[in-house]
Amino acid sequence: MKIEGDTFEVLTSLTFLNMSDCVKVETIDYRFINLISLGNIIFKDCTILKKINTKFNSMTNLKLLSFEGCENLEDMLMGLNFLLSLQVLSFKDCKKMNIKNDTFGTLSSLTYLDLSGCIQVETIYNEFANLISLENLFFEDCTNLKKIDATFGGMTNLKRLSFKRCENLEAMPIRLNYLLSLQVLSLRGCTKMKIEGDIFGILTSLTYLDLSDCVQVETIHNKFAKLISLENLFFEDCTNLKKIDAKFDSMTNLKLLSFEGCENLEDMPMGLNYLLSLQILSFKSCKKMKIEYDTFGTLSSLTYLDLSGCNQVETSYNEFTNLISSENIFFKDCTILKKIHATFDDMINLKRLWFDGCKNLEDMPMELKHLSSLQGLSLKGCTKMKIEDDTFNALTS
Repeated sequence: MKIEGDTFEVLTSLTFLNMSDCVKVETIDYRFINLISLGNIIFKDCTILKKINTKFNSMTNLKLLSFEGCENLEDMLMGLNFLLSLQVLSFKDCKKMNIKNDTFGTLSSLTYLDLSGCIQVETIYNEFANLISLENLFFEDCTNLKKIDATFGGMTNLKRLSFKRCENLEAMPIRLNYLLSLQVLSLRGCTKMKIEGDIFGILTSLTYLDLSDCVQVETIHNKFAKLISLENLFFEDCTNLKKIDAKFDSMTNLKLLSFEGCENLEDMPMGLNYLLSLQILSFKSCKKMKIEYDTFGTLSSLTYLDLSGCNQVETSYNEFTNLISSENIFFKDCTILKKIHATFDDMINLKRLWFDGCKNLEDMPMELKHLSSLQGLSLKGCTKMKIEDDTFNALTS
């Protein structure tokens, strides 16, 4: 469909307009200015839209405006700063768009802003500090973002903040520790970012924190212990992480914890055995980690445990027997694992059990035949293992 410039000129009662995927649209005509009743405008995935001739300053009722996926749109909208009722604004994947420093300063009603994939963005300007109603702010995949001038201290309503894969961003946002309502924070893939020790100390509402691929992180500081509302915590592929100073005993709401790929981490987190709500735990490919024998004994809510590639594991201790809720356990490529002390007869919920590549493991797990719920079992590459004749008789699932 080709959109004519005068199509909408007299539709002054129009409140909702969706032109998503209208890939023939190259220009937004100046006569759009007459649509003074509009509350929602969506131009999502108008991939050849290049030019906006109209001003938006008369659309004072506008609450939602989306140009998501308009990959050839270069210039910001004229009069955007007059949209005082605007609540939702998305320029996601507008790869060629240049963000003006004074664009957002007056949008005090804005609750949702997505600039993900705006690869022309190099700086977050001071004017962002005026977005006092913001609840959701996304800068994901802004690969050229290097500097944050804005302070975040006034954004007291902010609940979700993501800088995922901003690979050239070096410094944390200023006054991040003022965001007392923040629930979700992702810095995944911020490979140059230096994490300050006291940044997270007072973010007591935080339930989700992802620091995966933050390769500058060497230590988890004591202040992490104050994140008492955390439910999901990721340190995946933090390849330089060596030390955990923080104790985890106060994080009693934690349900998911992953250190997958932390190849230089040697010691287990302290207080791990207090995480009675923990359901998912991964130390996959933590090649240097020493597993303490009493670590898992109290984790009765744990359903998923991955110790694959933990090359320091020599023995599976008795305490594993207490993991009565476990559905998935992986010891894949634990190359020096030799002995299994734990019996598996109480793990009646276990569905998948993997010992792939455990080339020094000689004996089968005891009471394996009691695992009536077991659906997947792999002993591939267990070259020294002796298989008992009656081991599999009762594994009818």
